Amino acid sequence: MDIVESPHQVRNVRERCFHHRKRKLQFTTGSASLMAFTRAVGSKSVDHGVRVVAINPPATRTDRMLTLLRGQAEQKFGDPERWPELTKHMPFGRAAEPDEVADLAVFLASDRASYISGVVMTLDGGQAARH
Repeated sequence: MDIVESPHQVRNVRERCFHHRKRKLQFTTGSASLMAFTRAVGSKSVDHGVRVVAINPPATRTDRMLTLLRGQAEQKFGDPERWPELTKHMPFGRAAEPDEVADLAVFLASDRASYISGVVMTLDGGQAARH
């Protein structure tokens, strides 16, 4: 997790990774705490001219994710280059690109988002709305 501060805004970027089932409770609790913190502080901080926003990113195609997927594809299919088949269940049949997450962060940090505070922006290709 990164907490990025500037003179008038705090941006939280919640880290999502492939995690072990035994740590799911800790992961979920930590995520919920950060989202609640963002909403609570962001609703009051505007009185002091400070915006607080968070990004809840999806599974994102990083080097780490590709390494894990290649290993899983090797085990499942015997061919690490078949890793894209493991992302077909994801929205749009793929993981998010790092630039897609970065673009949202840049927007939230910009003056164009100057009236946004106390929100968690979920970037998940509509997946949360499906459940």
